[in-house]
Amino acid sequence: MLDPRTEQIINKVVRYLDTATAALESGDSESAASRAYYALYHVTVLLLKTVKGIERERWEHEQLHRVFLDEFCKVGYLFRRQDGQDWEYVKISRIAADYGSNPMPAIRGQRAIETARRLIDGMIQRIRDNDQAR
Repeated sequence: MLDPRTEQIINKVVRYLDTATAALESGDSESAASRAYYALYHVTVLLLKTVKGIERERWEHEQLHRVFLDEFCKVGYLFRRQDGQDWEYVKISRIAADYGSNPMPAIRGQRAIETARRLIDGMIQRIRDNDQAR
């Protein structure tokens, strides 16, 4: 059974995805992409902590992506290279949503959510598997 803090973070990630979906349904694709990214951000931090024992007080966005690639994708450890590229797509979508001057098409917000959800589901499964292996 996962420790309460880990479950708390997973619940937060699920809430962020739910918020992203609700934002998209209300026509706010920018908020949808942003919330999807932050869900992915938090679960990646949790994955690094629980599976690899890597912790930081604060993760820079580029740093977190690079460590995810190095620790999990480049060696084909738990994720494929494509997963690293998909992680980057969600990150770039968040940047466009938060800082871009043009409205984000709904399809891009939807793709960001779907991509983040797929990655997050895999990460949560690996966190749970790691916990059961202990």
